[in-house]
Amino acid sequence: SKETDDVLAVALSGDGERLYAAGSRTCVVSWDANTGERRGVLFQGKMVRATIPGARDSESDETVPRPAKVEDTSRAARLEAEARVAEDAATAAALLTSRPAKGVPANVVRCLAIAPDAPDGELFITGSRDGAARRWRMAERSCEREFLAHRSALAALATSADGGELITGGGFGDGELRHYRWTPVAGVDQQYVEGEASLNGGAYVRVRTLRGAGAPFSPAHPAGVRSVVLTADERFCYSIGVDPLDPVVQWNLSDGSSKLRIDAPHKGGTSVVCMLPDGVGGKAVPAVRPTGTGNLARAAVERAAAAAKGGRLLTAGRDGFLAVWAVSCVDPIAGATLAARNAQRRNATTATEFQRKQERAARRQPELARTAMAIKARKELPALERSKFPVNPETNEPTDLEDLSIAELELMTSAELLTCCLAHGLLVVNPKQPPRSKREIAKRMFDFFEKERAKAKARMRAERLARR
Repeated sequence: SKETDDVLAVALSGDGERLYAAGSRTCVVSWDANTGERRGVLFQGKMVRATIPGARDSESDETVPRPAKVEDTSRAARLEAEARVAEDAATAAALLTSRPAKGVPANVVRCLAIAPDAPDGELFITGSRDGAARRWRMAERSCEREFLAHRSALAALATSADGGELITGGGFGDGELRHYRWTPVAGVDQQYVEGEASLNGGAYVRVRTLRGAGAPFSPAHPAGVRSVVLTADERFCYSIGVDPLDPVVQWNLSDGSSKLRIDAPHKGGTSVVCMLPDGVGGKAVPAVRPTGTGNLARAAVERAAAAAKGGRLLTAGRDGFLAVWAVSCVDPIAGATLAARNAQRRNATTATEFQRKQERAARRQPELARTAMAIKARKELPALERSKFPVNPETNEPTDLEDLSIAELELMTSAELLTCCLAHGLLVVNPKQPPRSKREIAKRMFDFFEKERAKAKARMRAERLARR
């Protein structure tokens, strides 16, 4: 199309419904993979933007209006001016993604990557000529985060399924391979819907720069990175360089070391690498052809989705051949350590969010006093007796609480046992700091009733002796 000219990168959405293509006109075009209909165009702005940390100031884009300055006058005037500034800023953000930026040279999109399993919806990441990586949300068609990843053009990138791990490769003049990790930051772009966190703000933090063992101060590929791919388990990545003599290098993401090299996989150099699922190596993959009842687009989507799961390495060379490599050099200990660290980090984030959720719920629902808790328990007791208390066959009524055994008490939950204690005025447990297990609550209740029965027998015996 006229907006894209030369196509430099393509990517397929996780569900296989949309195809994204990046061209030499600073935009990403989305297409319907089934019908071929164009869905929309997304522009990314000028080549160098002042909002990117470390970038030099650039000329203002004439298509983007500057927000008006807020003058410190009366409160009503300030509120009106702030509302106008917010509206102008929203208009400016919309123009950035709907119109091509002016200026030369053009900030072309060099590479694309899709993260289909992101927590807040599918997103894609672009790498551009200005060396910046941009993280986009598909649903809102907005740039969530941008940062300067390399000092030259960003030539290749790969991301994990959830967008948490990002590998970027610099072009000519840089040649470095860098590992970034998405880190949630409290208070940054945090949004709440009905008290629930709907978007976790954060930023990409560089974990390390991947370098070879023999050249700790040299870039991974001095002539520039051509392609990089991340394995499905996020333990390793593979990269190739622009130099025809560059090997395919396997990198261990846990410590940044390179433990495997495939020297000269193709004559004239390797063009691209990707991952194939287990079990297809060494066998010819039949071409996808349209049939009378089949769907060519859907078949291609299924093939691409299967290849994205990873398993074996596929390389394509300038000699016109495809090669499937059965990689046997792995590091299970490092992989298990990395997986444990990732799980620990996810659990810590989940626990923190759960704690914040509980604190917000406690603020919305203040703790009841003991009297109010007892009134509430007496209202809930009749329904609890009908549903959980065994029926006395002689009276056809629920059995009295003091006649229940420990086994019958344990059929109820801890909350139901506390309700019984509050409704009957039993002081055997503290409802605000109850025991950890319902077995302990049931035992305390049963022991209390046993002592009460023993006291009643002693009192009746004393009364009989007094009447003699």
